[in-house]
Amino acid sequence: MVDRRPPKYDNPTENDSPSPEEPTQSIKLADLFPSYLTASGSFSVEERQTTGLKKLLHGMPIPALLIDEDRSVSFANDACLKVSADPVNVMGKTFLSLFPRDYEANVARSMLDSVFVDRQPRTCEGLLWLDKRKIWGRIHLRSLRMGTLRSILVLIEDLTFEKKQLLANQRHQNELRRAHDELEKRVQERTAELTRINEQLRAEVEERTQAQKQLRQSEEKYRNLIEMMNEAFSIRDEEGRITFVNDKHSKMIGFSREETIGRPVSDFLDLRSYHILQEQTEKHKITKGGSYEAVYIGKDGRRIPAIISERPIFGPNDQYMGSTAVITDITKLKTTEAMLIRARDDLEKRIKERTADLAETNEKLLFEISQRNSMEEALRRSEFRFRQIYDRAPVMMHSIDKNGIIRNVNAKWLKELGYSREEAISKKIDFIMAPDSTETLSAVLPQFWHEGQINDVPYKYIKKDGSVIDVLLDSVVMDDPAWGIVSLSVVRDITDKKRAEEALRESEERYRAVVEAQTDLICRCLKDGSITFVNTSFSRFFGESREDLIGLGFLDLVPEQDRERIGDILSTISLATPSDTCEHRVIPPDGRLRWVQWDLQGVFNSEENLVEFQCVGRDVTDRKSAEDALRASEERTRLLIELSPVGIGIVRNSVYAYANPALVDLLGCQNPDEIVGRSLEEFFHPEDRDLTRIWPDSVSQTYRHASHCELRGLKKGGETFDAQLWHTRIDYMGEPALLLFLADTSEAKILRAQLLHAQKMEAVGTLAGGIAHDFNNLLTGILGYADLLLEDKKEGDPDHADLQKIIRSARHGADLVQRILTFSRTTETTPRPVDLNSVVHHMKDILARTFPKIIQIDLALAEDLLYINADYSQVEQVLINLALNAKDAMPNGGRLLIQTANVCLNEEYCRTHLLAREGDYVALTVADTGHGMAKEIQDHIFEPFFTTKEPGKGTGLGLPMVYGIVKQHGGFINFESESGRGTTFRIFIPALHRRTELFETSEESGPLDGNETILLVDDEEFIRDLGTRYLGKAGYRVLTAASGFQALEIYRKEDKEISLVITDLMMPDMTGKQCLDELVKINPDVRVLVASGYAKEESVSFELLGRVEDFVHKPYEKTQLLLAIRKILDKDEI
Repeated sequence: MVDRRPPKYDNPTENDSPSPEEPTQSIKLADLFPSYLTASGSFSVEERQTTGLKKLLHGMPIPALLIDEDRSVSFANDACLKVSADPVNVMGKTFLSLFPRDYEANVARSMLDSVFVDRQPRTCEGLLWLDKRKIWGRIHLRSLRMGTLRSILVLIEDLTFEKKQLLANQRHQNELRRAHDELEKRVQERTAELTRINEQLRAEVEERTQAQKQLRQSEEKYRNLIEMMNEAFSIRDEEGRITFVNDKHSKMIGFSREETIGRPVSDFLDLRSYHILQEQTEKHKITKGGSYEAVYIGKDGRRIPAIISERPIFGPNDQYMGSTAVITDITKLKTTEAMLIRARDDLEKRIKERTADLAETNEKLLFEISQRNSMEEALRRSEFRFRQIYDRAPVMMHSIDKNGIIRNVNAKWLKELGYSREEAISKKIDFIMAPDSTETLSAVLPQFWHEGQINDVPYKYIKKDGSVIDVLLDSVVMDDPAWGIVSLSVVRDITDKKRAEEALRESEERYRAVVEAQTDLICRCLKDGSITFVNTSFSRFFGESREDLIGLGFLDLVPEQDRERIGDILSTISLATPSDTCEHRVIPPDGRLRWVQWDLQGVFNSEENLVEFQCVGRDVTDRKSAEDALRASEERTRLLIELSPVGIGIVRNSVYAYANPALVDLLGCQNPDEIVGRSLEEFFHPEDRDLTRIWPDSVSQTYRHASHCELRGLKKGGETFDAQLWHTRIDYMGEPALLLFLADTSEAKILRAQLLHAQKMEAVGTLAGGIAHDFNNLLTGILGYADLLLEDKKEGDPDHADLQKIIRSARHGADLVQRILTFSRTTETTPRPVDLNSVVHHMKDILARTFPKIIQIDLALAEDLLYINADYSQVEQVLINLALNAKDAMPNGGRLLIQTANVCLNEEYCRTHLLAREGDYVALTVADTGHGMAKEIQDHIFEPFFTTKEPGKGTGLGLPMVYGIVKQHGGFINFESESGRGTTFRIFIPALHRRTELFETSEESGPLDGNETILLVDDEEFIRDLGTRYLGKAGYRVLTAASGFQALEIYRKEDKEISLVITDLMMPDMTGKQCLDELVKINPDVRVLVASGYAKEESVSFELLGRVEDFVHKPYEKTQLLLAIRKILDKDEI
């Protein structure tokens, strides 16, 4: 048996499948070969037949190959030209090399070996490569013996086109399957309620279709009746244009149907009749119809008087849609009437003029009587013609007298109702009326006989066969020669119409119920946008009643900013594009902005004209919000990446796939194209590239934690920079990648070093301040006791001079402590506007007198230099210290330059200088040409007590004090120095843009003694003793406390006697602040004087400013303390 089953391998992809230039028709193998070639098993070919076989193969329309036992191709026929540019290239190749894919080659090898072994034919399908062209073929293998040689005949059916079609069909099927699955999913999401509604709609459609069919049949019947009428009949729309006329109408005015339809009725009336028509039309909208006379203008120009019986047509919601009119030509009647009028007028005239001669008058009278008889005969003929019209009218007509007796009926009346004339005449009209119609008749008759006319009165008539029909009556009062005053009525049978209307109304009610059950917003509106219907969901959404919404314009519900766009969409609805979709904003009564999506569908009449729109809307606010949130999220992400100051890049396969602007700038490039496509390691220092090579290995890992490292970056121009890098794994465009964050840390390292130095100086300053506080306490005792001893000594006493030396030494120590406090920024300053140029000028005179002549002093001062807010004496101290250091650095002479300038520091400068802030500064530069400083010295110059001078020649507090003063004034200091090339100090102090005037007031001191009670609080015993002795000698009563707790006990006992509390703030157990809080609780008006070794700003915090009367700085002297006490105690006396 031949194995025709294809090998089991995957179908080729679209890239594997060839694209043939033209499709190949399927050819049956049996049609191509003699039977011995298609027989099962192997077959033999004699040598003499070999040539014939090859000729046969050359003549075949499909490729054929001969494969030798070594599996190589020994022959290829001409058909290979269709699939190979040169069949010679196939010759000599192994058969297996024709298969580009290993799997198919293995299958071919297996089948080829099997044919050689069992000589049974084989068939398979696969992808072959014949000289640079791929084809999909069905391969037939047949064993062939040519003499003593064994070969395999290979026949290849080209199935490329069929395979291509199969692949295309599979793609289409896959797409259809996906679309079907998506549709199935959506269908499943619909609720059972919608299914029920659909069933209802289906039933409604069927009922409506049946009703429409019946309506069409009814319309056809009425159309035939109208065409058969002897009277002209027309229909016009709400704008007065004629939409239908019957043949009688065309014959009456001479215009054909085509010439009439579409034109306004005013084109066929004289001007007076047109005005009458307008008035009657407005009247009939209220009275529901009526009759009036008008004059038509025929095509030949003749005037045609007529009686128009008009009935208005109303649409939904009683909207006027037009009218129908039955037009009776009364030309002949008018002519007769005119003749009678003229004859009557002429007769009356002659009677008046002919009174003199009786004979002549009689003769004339006889003649006139004869004439009158003739006219009466003409009148009788006219009445006969009128009766003929009455009897032959296509509508039912009858006449009744005031007693309701039927006096006349026409033939149409008898035919429609089934009665004979004898059965109707002289009967009361009640006999054909249903009971409820009898009541209606009784109600309207009085008004009718009074007004003389009534229109469109509905009744129910009972036909002879017992069936009931609905009719409408139009009646007028007229004078009948036989019966006197009667009612002439035109009866119109509206039974079919009523039934159709009822069926339509029931259908509409069912449709309305379905629509009302919808959660979608549904409305219908006319072509001009006027709303004619809304459902409950629509009314609820817009917060208006149905009555308020109907009649509004659809665009009135659209916000103004969207109105023009929605109007344009509505204007595009046509028969060619009957539907569209739009969205717009709306603000319902709850005030929240909502979005509504509308499906707009045009509704067209039988003439294919647009008459109205059906709009179905739904609230899509949540969807829009989700879309807006997604867009906002994407925009935030884009902004975060695009505006991030940190370089962000995406690396895929060790190559940059994305770079944000910050990364472009950081790497010194102009645009991202200079980075994208280049390898990751190109932008890192060669010594750090080994670190970057391990990152791609992490891409294959599943973790997403960010890794961090520090390394050196390499800019495009070759410049290196310090960087920090974070990287983490992400999925980018469906493939694993690395997300990199790269930050330049060069400036950060500089700032970090400056910060560490500043923190070290701050710590040293804090330590120095604490030490100074303790020193001030000690110096207070030394100065105080020495002063007390000095008071008891006379000037010639041997101890007097020693005590003065002690006092001078203590004051020198206090000055040294003051300099330490200045360094630690804990000393009190008195800032005021200072012109730095004036300070420099003043200091130059002093320096010029004191410095050696070998030192040249130069000034370079800026004009219009801004003022600074500073303590004048401390600025002098800064200049003195810097100048003295410069002098000491130039023992052999040199140049000292003092320079001032206005500078504005920008963001770039501030990034690399820790204490700098953007703004205007005054810069002071002090530069010398001395021996400079080594690098190892520069790191310590602002440390207290650090000096390079010889012992005894420097305290090591000069530059620390300069550092403290500058920092206390909100500025900062930089310097540059190099051994052998001098040193430059630059000081930056914030500038003032407007000078403020300060006024100093002098105070005159009065008596220092007193007799009040003072509570002295200090943890140092010698301070309490010294204070007691100071104040006791001045006449004060002194109470002392060693702690805050003790002070509170004393104050509670002596509250009324204590006038002032003097306290230190730094005490163990209870601080001075805590003690003050408790004192205020006891007496809110307590007066306090603070005595502390710290500066006022450090000692008296903001919270205590309102409770402390004054401050004295330790070490204080007796006079200073007494002055402060009297200043507080004497306030009440001022």
